[in-house]
Parts: sequence; structure tokens; C-alpha cells
Amino acid sequence: MKVLIIEDNKYKLEDAILVLQKNGITDYVHVNNYLDAVNVCFRKQRLSEFDFIILDIQFFEYRPLDRTLPDQYAGYRFLYKLAAAQSSTPVFVFSSVEDYLKEYKDFLFPSYAEYSKSYMRNSFIFSVASTIHTKYEEDKKRNQQILEYTNFVIGHAHNKHELHNLLKNYLGSNNQNTNKEQV
Repeated sequence: MKVLIIEDNKYKLEDAILVLQKNGITDYVHVNNYLDAVNVCFRKQRLSEFDFIILDIQFFEYRPLDRTLPDQYAGYRFLYKLAAAQSSTPVFVFSSVEDYLKEYKDFLFPSYAEYSKSYMRNSFIFSVASTIHTKYEEDKKRNQQILEYTNFVIGHAHNKHELHNLLKNYLGSNNQNTNKEQV
């Protein structure tokens, strides 16, 4: 088995690797930012190489610099990208966020006021309110489909113990014999 780990925190990365090793999995690729994850999965077209993905939610958009902060939406943007590609690669959300699904829905379906702010700041083309409203309604319909395509998420783990249980149950349900006795 081969796993993609998208994680920017050194300690959580170590926990994820430990959980994989406890389940007999030693082949993994690690990236710590959104652009590298997209590059590996889509530009280099390696998504099919991975049996599953361990995904943090809040990580960097690009290689972290000393003073940059993690992007609170990077994981949701990556889930969106997977869903838009109609991926079937299983994903384990490994994040301290309280409820990734609620936050993912908030990301997909912002209020009209929040949605229109981004157009007012970024584009003079959408300065007409009716145009923004039309675009908002179109995006809501598209994002409803995206939400339905996000059926590849296996579960949400907040810590290494929850991740271990999710992974153990997943591997057991697929009748995969990857659990090797630890020496």
C-alpha cells in the first residue's frame, strides 16, 4: 500500500507515520502544502498511485516561510479538487478542527454577504449585484454536486488513536492483510 500524507505539523506527521507503521504500511509520500499536494496528485497525475490519503485541514498554501500562517481552508480546497475530479481515493481527515464536515459545508456554501465581498474586492467585472447573485446561485448548485461527490471521506480523526481506529477498521473492512505483527 502507498499513502499520501498532507500535513504541515512535524508531530502530527510523526503520529500519522507511526499509525501507518502499526498497520504494516511503510510506503508513503509526504507533502506539507496545498500546491505540492495538487502538483503530486493532478499535475504529475499520481493520484491513482495512492491507496488512500491522510489529510490535514489547516496547512500551508505553498511551502511555508518563517512568518506565514497556515491556510484554514487549504484542506477544504483540496477536498473540493478531489471531488471535482470525481476521485474515489479514500481520505482520512486528520485534523484538530472540531467538525470538518460542518466547516466544509460552510466553505462550499458561504452566505451571500461573504460571497459577494470576494467579488467586490477582486473584480470589477462582477460589480453589478444581479450578476453576483446569479453567479452565487450557479456556484451553490455546482457546490451541491461537489458535496455529493465528496463521498470518499472515510472519517475524521482528531488524534493518533482515532486515526489508528479509523485505519484499522477501514483495512479490516476491505479484507486487506496489512496488519503485521510489530517486533
